[in-house]
Amino acid sequence: ANTLRSGTLTRQQAAILWLIHSEGEGGQQMRRKDVERFLVDWFEVTNSAISKALRALAKPPHELLQLVEDPHSGREKQILLTGKGVAFVERMMHDGRLHCGWIAERLSDEDLANGMK
Repeated sequence: ANTLRSGTLTRQQAAILWLIHSEGEGGQQMRRKDVERFLVDWFEVTNSAISKALRALAKPPHELLQLVEDPHSGREKQILLTGKGVAFVERMMHDGRLHCGWIAERLSDEDLANGMK
């Protein structure tokens, strides 16, 4: 988990970035209420904690995302990865692949097969 967080993000912040990348429109944007729905299912987290995590990701030193008004609803927000955010997620994926490779090298073929199941 620390590998993906690059030692600078909380688990929830890393999950937000990964979620936008994997489930968002074009891998770069998602409605805030959809992020909230996933995070509440995955973590025991309040709406205010999600807002705090999002604000931290939008402000320096991170600046990994932007919160903007949804063009279809003035009450809803869209979360967009910034260029820096896209690069961070790409680095997360790269580091995750390296970490999985490091683990796989140390496992027997039987353990790998069982892990894949």
